[in-house]
Formats: sequence, C-alpha cells, structure tokens
Amino acid sequence: MTTINDVAKLAGVSKSTVSHVFNNTKFTSDEIKERVLAAAKELNYKSNYYAKTLATNQSRVIGIQIDSPTGSMDTFQKKVINSILRVCSEKGYYLLLMPIASEMNDYFPIDGLILMNPKINDTKSIRAPHIWLGRPSKNMIETAYYVDNDNRNMMQKLTSMLLDKVKSGISFINTAADMTAANDRQMGFQAALQDVANITVNHVNYDRTINRAAFAYDVLKTQMQTQTIDTIIVDDDVMAQGVYKYALENQINIPSDLAVIAISESLESSEYFTPSLSCVDLNEATLGEAIATNLIKLIQDQAIANKELITTNIKIKDSLR
Repeated sequence: MTTINDVAKLAGVSKSTVSHVFNNTKFTSDEIKERVLAAAKELNYKSNYYAKTLATNQSRVIGIQIDSPTGSMDTFQKKVINSILRVCSEKGYYLLLMPIASEMNDYFPIDGLILMNPKINDTKSIRAPHIWLGRPSKNMIETAYYVDNDNRNMMQKLTSMLLDKVKSGISFINTAADMTAANDRQMGFQAALQDVANITVNHVNYDRTINRAAFAYDVLKTQMQTQTIDTIIVDDDVMAQGVYKYALENQINIPSDLAVIAISESLESSEYFTPSLSCVDLNEATLGEAIATNLIKLIQDQAIANKELITTNIKIKDSLR
C-alpha cells in the first residue's frame, strides 16, 4: 500500500511538506504543490482519514442532533440542514446526523455539535464546541451560543396584525410547553393582547401524545362548543389540517368565518390547502447558514456573538381576511 513516505520520495520533498500540502496547514509554493499532487496521482495515493484525525486532532466532522424519536426530519429541519450542509461543503467539513437520543458525541470524533429545539429544563453538559438552533434554557443561556428566530417579537407582530380583523375570539395553539420557543411565543401573544378587551382569548400548548392535526381539531371543537372563535393561529401546517377538517365538517367558511395562519410550514404544503394557507416564513436557509458559520468559527477559536436572531416574514394568503 502506498504511504505518505512514498509520495515524499517521488516528489523529492519531506514527509512533513507532503502533509502540509494535503492538509493546507502551511504555505507551500505552487511548484511544490504540483510535484506532490502529481506524485500522489502517479502512485494512486489515498490518505487515511482516521490516521489524519489522530495526527491533527481534528475530524472535520460536525454533528447535528435531530429532535425526533425516529430520526426523521420535517420540512423545516430539512431546509435548515440543507443550508448547514452547503456551508460545511464550502468550508471542508463533513456533517453527521445524530438522533437526539444518542450520545454519539461521547465517542465519535466530532469537532463541533449543533443541537436543535432546546427545552426549558435542558442542562446538558457538552464537551465539544456547540451551538443551539433555538434559545437555550435559562440554566444554560449565560454560557451558550445560539441562533434563533425572534419568536417573541414575531408573535407580537403577527397577533397585532390579526387583531384588526378579530370580531369575537382568537385562539393560539402553541408548540409543546417544554420548548423554549413556546414560552417566547406565548409572551409575544400576550403582549399584543394586553390592551385588548371584549374578545375571547385562548392559548393551548400542544400535547405530544396526540397527533398534531387531531389535537388542533379537538381543541377547536371544544372551544367552539362554548365560544365563538373567528381567528386561529397554529404552530404548523400539520395542525392547520385539523382546523381545515373541522371547518369543512361544520360548514365554517375560511376565512370569512374563521381566519387561519400557521407559524411553520413543516409540510411545505400551504398551496395544497383550499383556500391557500397563510404562514410565517422562518427563513430556514438563513438560520442554517448562520448556525453552521458560527459553529465553524467556534471550532477555529474565533470570537462570535452569544446569539444571532434571524428575521421572519408573514406570508399572507387566502386563509386570512
């Protein structure tokens, strides 16, 4: 098997020079680079990834933990990860997808870790450089780095916009209560409503034990039995399916009788709703680019801000009055 020593001998340079050329760790002239690369090609030399990892103490691997029991991804996560993957490719890093339940960072050689969807009571101790997609818990926020949407301001802006058309009642079906995003969004929702009177206001957190569409259907059904709700905000378009189903079965017209908007397009299916579903553009590509860029800077001991907030845009379609 061809070794780095064989390449060095054929190229007429030292072993360390060959290593610097392959790893781009020290300046070498173009003439030297061409000789080394030509020798490697002639000898059909292939570098040993694991040997290089041990020698440099760098794996060039970034891990990302997926918050899903099955390891599957929704459209939001896919969009974010596609953007992360593009940055990793440009910067010469591999991307390792890891189920949230695993602790692969304990033994797999990763240089850094991305954690998604932080929970209120998270107290993880992580040795590798790491960054959160989402605001970390209060237990960790002073020392953590994160990239997130400005969930509180987004929700306050969205609710304020909807209030101009609310006649009788507004309902918000939030994400699960243990998510930090749920708390931020609830605060924004309440801030927009603090001076509002004479309308019914509901806030419910998602129950993880129930299908999301079925949960939204049941919540709306229960509320409509004793109240008149004419505007509803749901966490994502999966929940919106349940709202549309209830409206269809009960001859409720969207949007004249019931205005509907989803915060996230987890199915990327807004155009398949009739009428088309309004939603919030969470700017997943920018989120992914920012989190990957910042983590690589951390790995390379460069200074970054503790947090970076990405703007959102409200996409108004036919489900709003």
